[in-house]
Amino acid sequence: MLYVVGAALPKTDFLTKIDIIIVLTTLSLGFTGLASLVLANIHSVAGEEEAAYWNWMIEAGFIGCHALVRSKETLCTIFVANID
Repeated sequence: MLYVVGAALPKTDFLTKIDIIIVLTTLSLGFTGLASLVLANIHSVAGEEEAAYWNWMIEAGFIGCHALVRSKETLCTIFVANID
């Protein structure tokens, strides 16, 4: 779906909000896949309890990154709105 949306958008020299969403969604999918591989390896080497611990840590990291990106986006929007 992201490629369909991206193909339907006009070409510009700058990133629009939908471009940023497409990039972040693609990165999120990639990092989720990487986290799955890491967790599967941890589970096979160290066991279920260690994998559950790292699953929680990775989840907290994803949530923290998402909150950080959203707060920076909000701060940038407020800053730009105050300049105009």
